[in-house]
Amino acid sequence: MVTSNTCLPLEAIVSGTVAYSVNEAPVLALASSIPMWRELRPGDRGADVEALQSALAALGTGVQVDGVLGHDTLEVIAGFYLEAGYSLETLDSLPSSRLLWLPTPSVVPTTCAMNVGDKLAGSTDFATVSGGLASAQIAYPSNFVPGPRVLLVNDKVLEIDAHGAVSNADLQLISGIPGYQDAIRTTEPVPLTGVWSLAEPARAVSVPAAALSHIEGQEACIWNGSEGYAVTLLGSQLGQSIVKSATDTDLPSTVTINPKNIQAEC
Repeated sequence: MVTSNTCLPLEAIVSGTVAYSVNEAPVLALASSIPMWRELRPGDRGADVEALQSALAALGTGVQVDGVLGHDTLEVIAGFYLEAGYSLETLDSLPSSRLLWLPTPSVVPTTCAMNVGDKLAGSTDFATVSGGLASAQIAYPSNFVPGPRVLLVNDKVLEIDAHGAVSNADLQLISGIPGYQDAIRTTEPVPLTGVWSLAEPARAVSVPAAALSHIEGQEACIWNGSEGYAVTLLGSQLGQSIVKSATDTDLPSTVTINPKNIQAEC
């Protein structure tokens, strides 16, 4: 019999929390790459064991991911039950019925199929959720510094390709962002604010705008006397241009203002 149930329509179910209980035995919601399909006992091995350990490690538990079920893994799961207010258990095994598989770290059910007092027989639906996130992409501005990029949203760092698409491996991270949950509750556009930046910081210097010559798009030259340096323009502010070396060489500490009679390109 269902003795507790946390499911509410349009309220997120989060990995690492107890979703419901049956005969006072708590069931842990857990996002893993492979759903639990068998009862696991100490010493069991397999991809499903590794997926279980990886899911627990993603919650900051420190579980060793080695694909072998040990008592430490069972103790961590019992710890989640205890943290949720249930009695301390010593788990000798882990039946699949003690876990509720989540496809992502946070899901929002559209409907809840289980009620307190229901008697369970065989396979029983818990909730219905909308389809998962298939892709995510940002629109690049017309002018930007070339180089590998990442997108920082809240505390999540997402890898993006040259076309602005979030990598498939990182799509799951977006579902755990609070703004995403708001977005799927409405048919209206909901912006997710983030910071788009270079994957590795660029070493830049500020020079007077009058120090630039041979400007073509984002490429230009700066000079120290007759010696020229190829640079890439990163931005400008208050008469100063922010540049970085286009050839990964050290730039001079002083530059020539309004370089005259320089015919050769740097």
